[in-house]
Amino acid sequence: MKKSLVALVVLGSFVGAASAASSVTLYGTAEIAYQKEGGVWQTLKNTNGGFQQRAPGESRVGFKGEEDLGNGMAAFFQLEAKFSMDTGASDGSNFFDEKSVVGLSFVNGAHKVYFGKAPSPIDRLGNNVGHLHTDYSTQMSEGGWRNGAFYDFTQGGFSVVAAATTKGGVLGNASEGVSGTKASYGLSAKYSASNWTFGAGWQADHATVKNEWKVVGSYTFNPVTLSGSYARAKGYAFDKGTTWQAALSGKLTANDTLFVNYGQQKWTYSGVGSNKLTKYGVGYSHALSKRTSVFANIARAKASNNWVGGSSSHSGTGWDLGVKHTF
Repeated sequence: MKKSLVALVVLGSFVGAASAASSVTLYGTAEIAYQKEGGVWQTLKNTNGGFQQRAPGESRVGFKGEEDLGNGMAAFFQLEAKFSMDTGASDGSNFFDEKSVVGLSFVNGAHKVYFGKAPSPIDRLGNNVGHLHTDYSTQMSEGGWRNGAFYDFTQGGFSVVAAATTKGGVLGNASEGVSGTKASYGLSAKYSASNWTFGAGWQADHATVKNEWKVVGSYTFNPVTLSGSYARAKGYAFDKGTTWQAALSGKLTANDTLFVNYGQQKWTYSGVGSNKLTKYGVGYSHALSKRTSVFANIARAKASNNWVGGSSSHSGTGWDLGVKHTF
């Protein structure tokens, strides 16, 4: 009887310890395609074609965990790394370069305060233009904000992100946070209903970019979804940068989706001229399961420069055929 009682006490202590421990989840995406791109593609890795990623950072692996602290409060962390599926190499200068945060949540997750490296408020809006490898992000802060303080609010379909950082802005920026320089800060909000979404954000990077703003939206009238985004930035080295993108996706069957999209990016420089990049394409995706799909895309890109001393343009076509698995 005494031995049974001791065993019960020991077992109870282990159960108590287990309930207090963090629940850790491993997740990620593995994607690879036979791809051939030429001419002006910004994500170009191999003009002769080969097995590679559709775009940098598509494949990634992450860890996230949470510990219930009681009274609707929890501690959480998230570590996420991008990598190249074709080589296995890290896609950033640091392994967890996509996200590395730790923080606290309140009111059962409605409010979150966390610190570290994470996407900026505008980055969190997304491009909202579909699936094709013709997607591209224009905001100069792409790559996330480092050494940042973040706040998230989520209630129903409404979400808000606010952040400030002394080491954020463009990837590789080393001047921000130095004595005499300004910190970055920004705010974005998004609302999602049953068949439509709308979001807007503004931030000051104080590195290459003075400030930037962006709006995104989508509307679904089954089986078709129309989506788009528009962004504008003012910089120190350039006068104005604008980007707009639009996409149309349609469900052919429960497992088959067809995508069409178009995007244009333009930068102007005072007294020098401007350059413009245009991309458009069509893509197809077939879901083999909830986690696995195969896809095919073909797109066209054209770059043109209009400088004081003359103008030039060149174009290229890209295509890919691949498989994607999420876990």
